[in-house]
Amino acid sequence: MSGQHTKPTVGQRAKQAAWSLVDWLVTMAPVHREAKRVLIVRLDNIGDFVVWLDAAQILVEHYKKAGKEVILVASKEWSAWARELEIFDRVIAVDRKRCAVDMVHRFQAELEIRRLGCSIVVAPGYSTSLYKGDAIVRTCGAAERTGYVGDRGSEDAIRQRLESGLYTRLVPAKPGKMTEMERNAEFLSGLLETNVPVKIAELRTPAAEKRSAEIVARLGIDGSYYVMFPGASTAGRRWPIANFKEIAKRTHLQTGWLGVVCGGPGDKGIAEELCTGTEAPVLNCAGRTSLSELAGTIMGAELLLSNETSAIHIAAAVGVPSVCLLGGGHIGRFLPYVVGQENRGVAPLPVMQPMECFDCNWVCIYEVAAEMAKPCVARIAVEDVWKEIAPLLERDGMVRRG
Repeated sequence: MSGQHTKPTVGQRAKQAAWSLVDWLVTMAPVHREAKRVLIVRLDNIGDFVVWLDAAQILVEHYKKAGKEVILVASKEWSAWARELEIFDRVIAVDRKRCAVDMVHRFQAELEIRRLGCSIVVAPGYSTSLYKGDAIVRTCGAAERTGYVGDRGSEDAIRQRLESGLYTRLVPAKPGKMTEMERNAEFLSGLLETNVPVKIAELRTPAAEKRSAEIVARLGIDGSYYVMFPGASTAGRRWPIANFKEIAKRTHLQTGWLGVVCGGPGDKGIAEELCTGTEAPVLNCAGRTSLSELAGTIMGAELLLSNETSAIHIAAAVGVPSVCLLGGGHIGRFLPYVVGQENRGVAPLPVMQPMECFDCNWVCIYEVAAEMAKPCVARIAVEDVWKEIAPLLERDGMVRRG
């Protein structure tokens, strides 16, 4: 999710040539454009999708007011949840990893999208990679193709993308570091030629709350609870499990709440470790929920404690207080949030241990065992985390007395 790029190797250049050939073959197929059909391409990670949701709703509303059908090309990881949110008229799932290695699958996926005949395509992502949108834009057959200057903002790169015919328009990006949420608002402001504020998506609705209650009941949760999310994309970004256990003990002593441990199928091991020998009641729900069910579980909670993962962004979107154990790899890109006063009550509270090497793109200068947390994460003290959590437990008189 970083904007840093390295020169491709010989092997990578060979793959790119093969992919380009597949893309060219797709463009040979005839396309019958539907004037009212708009394609939005968003092929990135879950967290990126969540922080984009407010901008997405504004973008979709803009096109629907013009009588357009809006189709989202989404990463397979979160496409089912995107459908359930019912923001888009249609959601097309794309398996990015498979498209990067399986030429036949890539051809079929791109051909399916080309046959939609969309007349407009919008690729709003700031960061790009080998398969994050450009290939879809190139092959979909749309006449109007809008992208973002993004982190490839050199004059040569911009000119190449325009002169090659890949895009018909590129929305400019201001230099310097901005959060992803600010970038989403910047792109939308440029595209719609109006000032779009930076806001957190609002996914808490009466219908969502009703579904949340059903999910919580199915998981066997009774009464007030908080959620812990001990997983992360790599071990280096995970706060030590012993620290989660200490926070669980203190939270239970303070409130009597149940601790619910959440995560994906790959987090079952560390979730079990957290639930073993913990001096507080905890329920292991890792691997038991879909992405939308995870959102529902978090929505019903009093509090979320998590590493820097999509769970933090989900908590903000469903209006639940959250505390984030924030390392320095992508500092300022996704967290801390920079939002208006009206959103500050649900913005995640980051806890971090500043170091001179922050903003390293998770290329750590220290020698750390593969299964251990990086120093910027490991050095976050339990006391510093508790200083953020304790006031949240006291709101609305929820502290257990006696």
